[in-house]
This record gives sequence, C-alpha cells and structure tokens, in this order.
Amino acid sequence: MTPNMFIAWLASVPFDPAIATAITTSALLAASLVMQRLRRQRQQPRPRRTRGESLDTVQAWMPEPARVLNAFELQALELARCAAPESMVLAQVPLSRFLKVPTRHSYSRWLSRVGHLNAGLLLCDAHSQVIAVIDVRANDSSERSSRRHARIVKVLRAAGISVLVWHQDRLPSVGTARAQFAGLGVPARSMIEPTLRTVSANAAGPRVQPPDLLNLLAEGDAAAAVRRTAREAEPVAFERVAPAAAVLH
Repeated sequence: MTPNMFIAWLASVPFDPAIATAITTSALLAASLVMQRLRRQRQQPRPRRTRGESLDTVQAWMPEPARVLNAFELQALELARCAAPESMVLAQVPLSRFLKVPTRHSYSRWLSRVGHLNAGLLLCDAHSQVIAVIDVRANDSSERSSRRHARIVKVLRAAGISVLVWHQDRLPSVGTARAQFAGLGVPARSMIEPTLRTVSANAAGPRVQPPDLLNLLAEGDAAAAVRRTAREAEPVAFERVAPAAAVLH
C-alpha cells in the first residue's frame, strides 16, 4: 500500500478515537525502535581500513633470503653441539613453539607480547623435550634489547626452564659448557664425534676442536668445574690429529 492509498483509506474510515490512538502509538513505537537502532550503529566502532591492508604481501614486501644466525651465534651453536653431541640443539625457536599458556585470556595478546620472541639456542633431549635455553647476548646490547632478553628470561624461568646466558665476547670453552650442561642433567656419556666442528666466529680462519683435544677436555671437566676457569680453544689446522697415546710416545 502506497502512502497516498493509506491516506485515502484513513479519510474514508469513520473517525474512532481508539483507532487513532492505536495508530499514533504504533507510529511512535516504530520511530523509537528505529532511533535506538541508529544510535547503536553509531556507537559501534567502525573497523579502520589502513593503507597497508590494500597492499600485496609479496609485491609490497619483496622477500629475500637472510642468515638465520650471525657469526657469534653460529659459534655458540657449534660449541653447544660439541659439548653435548647426543642432545638436540635448535636455534632461533619462537617461544610459542615450545610454551603453552592458559586460554582464559586472549592468546593473540600473549603472542604479541612474548610469543613471537625467539630463544637463541634450545637444548633438548633425544625426544625434543626442552632441557635449557642458551641466551646468546651481544657485546653492546641496547636498552631495548636488554629489556627483550629480560622478558624472555622471566617467561622461561616462570615455565621452569633453565636459562644459560652466554656473551658473544666471552663464550665458554667446550669443557666449561659441558660442565654447565652436566649441572642441568645432561648425561655425561661419550662426547666425541668423528667429524670436526667449527667453534670460531672468524669465517676466514675458523678454529676447530679435534677429537683428541675433546678427549683431553673430557678428562679435565671435573678440574675445570672446580677451578671455574675457561680455556679458549687454540687454532689448529684442518687435519686429523694423531691419537693422544701416539703423541705421548
């Protein structure tokens, strides 16, 4: 029914106060409902569309491959592997990958706070259970970097995970690292591998730990733990070293 037809119908209907009152009340009620709905729509925040949402992910941010670890972090990784070859050592693992949190609060908010941060080195057993986290820190950390590392350590210790702090300018020796791992419950079994491992940050002239030197370090672990002295590995050539027994003779 069009408005004109409705007006003509009203003119033809005999005037009745009750009908007029009902019509007026219905019109006022409908107008009130419409106003309330419009008011709620205005109060609801509108999603803001930023300029970045219209950009293509690949075209706007052209990806390029990059190194996962710098030279110092690579040195620390190889050092940890030499000290605990039977353990699993992972690098740059997000905290959200090996930590669980209650879901009574927003998981996305926790993820934005600390979940996206990475553990420098993750020391695990053969079943990928976390034993400890090695926090490799730069020599000249900024205030922001220090706060980030402190936040990571706080979260990990709250989860009951041990944290070892290694500084890039004074990394421990293999013997000292092995003593630290033994204090965390890493089984002190055979620590020798047939291959040589690089434990130097100098890519032009890397230093290695030959198997016989690792044998000597393994025998001196107890004394090194008592004296708490860290000996840096001396540069050696990339060649097999004669067995310790032959050297003594």
